[in-house]
Formats: sequence, C-alpha cells, structure tokens
Amino acid sequence: MMEEDAAIVVRDLRRTFLSGHGFSLNRKRIKAVDGVSFSVKRGTTFGIVGESGSGKSTAARMLCGLERIDSGSVLIDGFDVSNLRKADRLAFRRILQLVFQDPYAALNPYWKVGNLVAEGMRVHQLCPAGERRARVAALLDQCGMPADAIDRYPHEFSGGQRQRICIARALAVQPKILVLDEPVSALDVSIQAQILLLLQALQRELGLTYVFISHNLAVVEQLCDHVAVMKTGQVVEAGVTEEVIHHPTHPYTQALIASTPVPEPRSRRGKETRTTQHRRP
Repeated sequence: MMEEDAAIVVRDLRRTFLSGHGFSLNRKRIKAVDGVSFSVKRGTTFGIVGESGSGKSTAARMLCGLERIDSGSVLIDGFDVSNLRKADRLAFRRILQLVFQDPYAALNPYWKVGNLVAEGMRVHQLCPAGERRARVAALLDQCGMPADAIDRYPHEFSGGQRQRICIARALAVQPKILVLDEPVSALDVSIQAQILLLLQALQRELGLTYVFISHNLAVVEQLCDHVAVMKTGQVVEAGVTEEVIHHPTHPYTQALIASTPVPEPRSRRGKETRTTQHRRP
C-alpha cells in the first residue's frame, strides 16, 4: 500500500512494562508490544486480534496517544503520535476517537445523554451552543437511539443502547478514525450483530477508518478488511481477513480459529440451530 493511501502507518512499535511493584530485584521486563508494524488504508477496517495479554489493547492505546511509546513511530493523518506536541493534541483528538469495551463504565452516570454527546462539540468549539441540541439529536438518531434519549440518563438504557450512545459521542467531533477496543464483547450475541451493522452503515455514510480490537475471529471476519494476529506482543500473521481466517499459516492463528465457536449451518427450514461447533484449522 502506498503511504499516501494510508490513514495510519505504524513502524516497529515497542512498549515494555516492569512486572510487580516497588523496587524488588525480582521484577521482570515484559514486552507488551514488540516490534509491531502495519498500515491501514483510508475508509477500511483493520482488525487486531489475539487472546488476553497478547498486546492488542496496549497497541490500541498507543495509537490513541494514551500509552507511552518506548520506540517506533505512529503516523496518523499527518500527526506523529510518538512525538505529539502539546499544541497538536486537541486537533489530534478530533481526528481519532476511541470507543471503549464497557459501555456501562464509559458514560458518566450523572450527566444526561445529550450533555455527554455534546461535550466534544463544546470542547472543540464545533458549532454554536444554540445549535448543539439539534446536532446531538441528529447523531443519536443516526445511531439508532430514540428521540427522548437526549434528556435521559445512561442507567435508563441497555448495554447495546449505551454503546450506541458511546458511538454517537465519538462521532460528535467529526473524526476520521475510530479505534474500537472490543466494542461488542460485553454485549449479547444478538446485540453484537446490531452494533456491527451500525458500524458498517456509519463507515459507508461517513467514510470512516476503523481499527477494531477483538479476541473474536468470527466478529473480525464480519467487519474487517485486513487483520493482524498478535501473540505475546508480536504480529505473528497478517493479511486480507478472509485469507488469514480461511487459510492460516501460523500455528497460533490456527489454534485461535479452532477454538472459535461458530453457528451450525441453517436447517432446511431456514432457522438457526442453538448449538455451536468449532472451526477446524
């Protein structure tokens, strides 16, 4: 891929932590992200997949400027995240927004939904105060929320609805890129499908670029154009999603696929059965 086509270019990204606390001599260096490189074409979805502890969420936080970069570089739409100047941070936050895993913890329970979604507009001075309510209402409607949501509190909504609010809040600053850190893993399977369809529709409408973090290859297969598989801080396999999932070459990828539950084929009546089977490499 030519770099001018890329919204994100990551080169040799590294982050090391010390295990334990204090000044113990037994503390060890853990390479959470160890030489990761990839690029993401504008308007596409790039998946980063792996088990807990693989380094995928740490890599996502580094993209967002929320985790220190020990070495390597992250270039996002003209911003060098590895050397981001203080004066550029506000502008960078408009380019890239993060949607968190847990919609129950991501929203201030003491704020009404309208205020939560409008806060980014206020901070970035995107529209006059008198126009914000109409803009918030339009965003909530675009994300499938009822009209009266604007004057209600987060606790009045289900997990799926809260994640829709989180997505609307992220879109309020008109970003070009969304980093989605396990955005459906806390939701029921049927609700997961609805959120994924919403993300696909928004990407078509707005031309968004996604980085999608997940441990679930079935979800990644549905949403992502390209995928990188991470294990112990390193990318062990990467490529076009369909090729990686259906023709994996690395044993770790094969093991992940083998352990991923998938629905049984449809019955002759066209109904899904309730049992699941496992993929085989």
